[in-house]
Amino acid sequence: MRFSYYKTAYFSLYAAGRLAAAQKLPVSQDLFNKFVRYAAFSAAAYADDCPTPPNNATITTRLDNAETNAQGVILRDAAANEIIVDFRGTSNIQDFAIDMMQDLVPFEAPGVSGCDGCMTHEGFLKQWNSIANEAISAVQTELAATPNAAVTLTGHSLGGSLASLATASFLGSGINVTTYTFGQPRTGNQAFADYVDSVAPNGVMFRVTHANDGVPQTVPRSEGYQHHATEYWQQDAATAEGTFECQGQEPEDCNNSVPGIGLGANGIGINVAHLTYMGMSTGNPLDAGAAACGGKPPGLIGVIGGLLGLRGGDGKSAASIFQDALAESEGEDADGDGDVARKQAEGGEGGSVETSAAGRVEGGLVAVGMVVFGAVVFV
Repeated sequence: MRFSYYKTAYFSLYAAGRLAAAQKLPVSQDLFNKFVRYAAFSAAAYADDCPTPPNNATITTRLDNAETNAQGVILRDAAANEIIVDFRGTSNIQDFAIDMMQDLVPFEAPGVSGCDGCMTHEGFLKQWNSIANEAISAVQTELAATPNAAVTLTGHSLGGSLASLATASFLGSGINVTTYTFGQPRTGNQAFADYVDSVAPNGVMFRVTHANDGVPQTVPRSEGYQHHATEYWQQDAATAEGTFECQGQEPEDCNNSVPGIGLGANGIGINVAHLTYMGMSTGNPLDAGAAACGGKPPGLIGVIGGLLGLRGGDGKSAASIFQDALAESEGEDADGDGDVARKQAEGGEGGSVETSAAGRVEGGLVAVGMVVFGAVVFV
């Protein structure tokens, strides 16, 4: 089994890899193309609806835990014979609350064993454990139908940390995976980083950073956190020549070499570099996965609804509810269920009913949004 082989072979090598050697080399065009591919999937995870998933893939399972707000999708790319598990990153205030749960707690998750002394971010682990069994079961079902399919995990920001935690769970459950994370914050302590390096070495784990993205620099080492390898740094423009393979867990000549000034503790955190990976808008609330999914950007009210993380009774986000209501008020069938035509055929009242519903949603979101943003800015 590849998991056992890597675990045994890599222990003799990872200690040297922990050194932050000042050596970086440009990546190959083939590897860069893979980064572009999975950056698009990571961006798509932010979309409430994804009419055209990247690379002609098909969504087979939606992961969504209302209690922890953990979300993601499982896709199948039939042409590539690949299953992609795609975790959404921070997108609303509930996720920010998860981000702030920075106590280190024992790494206990499905499939994980032998990780002595491993501690991980409490919030990230809470989110992963809330969807872990469902995600693993769904992939096992997919593999039962196509045993030779490759399995890839990916995610941006918080989603990158979920993908990192999931890597250990999937490998420990006997499922071989390859993982690509983008803008991943530090996720666990030194023991966790060493464990990930032992079970998912270079060639299995790709931790991509961009320019001065401040999120990979958050959750500080002073609090006991440590990155795992291997970092791949998109220095600036999205080119193979400008993207480098870096050495060690915390290389000083890649993302750590430039202060990640942005929105976060001590002025380090979310910035422009965090919201663009491989030329793709990623995690930007003004886009919310639309570019990657061939959809429409959410608009101001959709942005506010998305940031607030409000949901309807059916679990659908308030942003999506408003967008559907607005589309139907204009005579469009937002979700393709024929409701507009049916309502118009029943007496033409559907438009006016939906317009008033949209107005109620809009007014409520604006009011609540102004309170929340005012509190964030002035408190």
